[in-house]
Amino acid sequence: MTAEEHTGIKQLAKEGALDWSTKDGPYGALIVKFRAEAKEHYYRQQRRRCCYCSVEFQDHKLTYDAEHILDKADYKEYMFEPANLAAACKHCNGSKSNRSISATGERFATLSTTSGDYLIVHPHLDEWDHHLKFDEIGRIVPQAGSLKGRETSRICEFAALNATRLADEFAITRDGAAETALRTFHEVNDVARKRELLALLTDMAAHFDHAGSRAVIGALQSEIDEEGSLLAAGTAVLAADSNSADHADI
Repeated sequence: MTAEEHTGIKQLAKEGALDWSTKDGPYGALIVKFRAEAKEHYYRQQRRRCCYCSVEFQDHKLTYDAEHILDKADYKEYMFEPANLAAACKHCNGSKSNRSISATGERFATLSTTSGDYLIVHPHLDEWDHHLKFDEIGRIVPQAGSLKGRETSRICEFAALNATRLADEFAITRDGAAETALRTFHEVNDVARKRELLALLTDMAAHFDHAGSRAVIGALQSEIDEEGSLLAAGTAVLAADSNSADHADI
């Protein structure tokens, strides 16, 4: 489309006179073409990977979406802005939906090009592997110390993706129960509850005797041990501080 046509549809979108799904009227054909070209462009630019979870797309447009980084419902003025578009898998796009991704919690007055203004990994402003990675058992996890990695994981609900992926390592007759246990394991913070879930998963793995499920159990056990050590260390520090305060009062 011409620059003039592009300016025109952006203004009409801002006024609410047309939207992303418009197919009819004087701009209908133009918008249909824009949507198709945007999806194809970012499909190629992103090397066929989701801009948030980095899973590989299938070669069919129905398997992924044109993603509006600032959602198109609240930011109509950026609906047709290429800098606000990317390609995302159905899961990430649906999970992110219209959740706020503003680092300040305030509405964006302009389409910011500053990475720090966004809570999540921005497809155009951040390097994915600076904030996220695939671990030794295939989970999508935050890089150590990355707040953006943690927030992207939370907002795009990677726990569900990870649970589905890890459940494939368990017997097919139990993969539903394994997926539920794995998702809960990744969503709860209580170490005792994690131990209960790990015991259940360990039992499932024992009945399957598969290298993949054993690797999953080993990784989860290491995480629990690490969390338990950190918790114990924190308790010891609190106890030491309490004792120091008691001696100071004497």
